[in-house]
Amino acid sequence: MDSVSFFVQFTSKTTSRDKLCRLVQYTAKLIGHITNKQNDSLIKRLKLLESTMSTSRKTFRLGKTIDMIHCALMALNEPDPILRTLSVSSRASRGAFFFCDMIVWAFKAGVLEGDFKKWAMRSYKYWSCAVFICLLRDLYELIKFMEAYKKSKLKVKNNEKELLKDMIKYNPHVMLDIARNICDLGVALKFWEKFNINDGVVGAFGYGPI
Repeated sequence: MDSVSFFVQFTSKTTSRDKLCRLVQYTAKLIGHITNKQNDSLIKRLKLLESTMSTSRKTFRLGKTIDMIHCALMALNEPDPILRTLSVSSRASRGAFFFCDMIVWAFKAGVLEGDFKKWAMRSYKYWSCAVFICLLRDLYELIKFMEAYKKSKLKVKNNEKELLKDMIKYNPHVMLDIARNICDLGVALKFWEKFNINDGVVGAFGYGPI
């Protein structure tokens, strides 16, 4: 096993821990929104818990930039030019997100000094971009399936009624990925000033990718 493959395998082992921390983080956010202004002491503890889980997740993601670079290079072998472009772009955006996320972690850990907010905003923008591109990739895969489906079902009457059922049946991973990306996009848009999304909605969306 080469060093890159070993590193990718090593970082993938933190996925379960990240999901657990994400569950706790967004549960704290959701409960905090529900109990807003009812118990100041509880809200402070929930915000501290949420912040701790967020920092823990950043720790688990250290080095994921290398993982994304490796995945982007692997995606260059995709024969479909559109799918290749979308896959490379999404992974490059995620790589940029993980890099900015690492800088934010360094500020919070005291390794760097200064204002980390601009780096945090950059990370959210790269994350939003990556999620949006992933949605485009999923939609493209569904369009390809629909075209192939219609060609294979031309002689079958009322095949349009079966399209959605077969789409879910034969593309469960794509449909699940779309649901996850929509939830992720809902969380990411919270940090854009143009979108007013409350913590309750963010907390609910946060459960999607778990």
